[in-house]
Amino acid sequence: MKFHWPLTLFLLCFFVAPSHAQPVKDGFYLAIKFDRENVSALVGNGIAWRVLKQIPRADLSGQPIAFRAGKMSLKADNSDYAMPGEAGHCRIENVKAMAQASPNYSAQFKSETINPLLTKAPCKLANSPRPETKTEWAADQLKISATANSAAFGEWLIDPQIVDEATYSCRVWKEDDKGESWGPGLALLWSNGQFLLVNARLFGQWGVTTREGETIIQP
Repeated sequence: MKFHWPLTLFLLCFFVAPSHAQPVKDGFYLAIKFDRENVSALVGNGIAWRVLKQIPRADLSGQPIAFRAGKMSLKADNSDYAMPGEAGHCRIENVKAMAQASPNYSAQFKSETINPLLTKAPCKLANSPRPETKTEWAADQLKISATANSAAFGEWLIDPQIVDEATYSCRVWKEDDKGESWGPGLALLWSNGQFLLVNARLFGQWGVTTREGETIIQP
């Protein structure tokens, strides 16, 4: 069998894409895990996880009081950027909170459900005032239609009396959302105004943001 090498090489390059080029719109899991030593922002497939950033628990003292999932500003709130950007869609599902069965931190992210830490549905939906923004909770999914730089998210309240070590996670489908800093993700908020936000940007990048600013993490 004779091969035409230029054509063969072209076909191989076309069909075998590098792993870092895989689109994040295919769905992924984001999580924030905190124990007695660290607060970790994670991305993965629900089984295997990558630590995007780890912050000493002392820098995020106290207990979180709210969990948010969706499109948020760099303050983890519902403020918008001045330029709206392109319209798009994303969705959030599998919103979960699990308490640690053991006080020992597990690098393998092994945990067991003890008690539900979140209600099944968000206690409120927050939308940008922009007229094209729409947030809907149905069939355990948060569906968002919004421009790239607009906020739209669901919020769940956390009882700080029952939380010591826990993991908060959700599955994110970026779909055709063009948000960068306003890309879909999740956040934990503390009563003293501190927060940790992790979200999906374009081109496989991730953003991890606290009151000190945003860190952009490459694929």
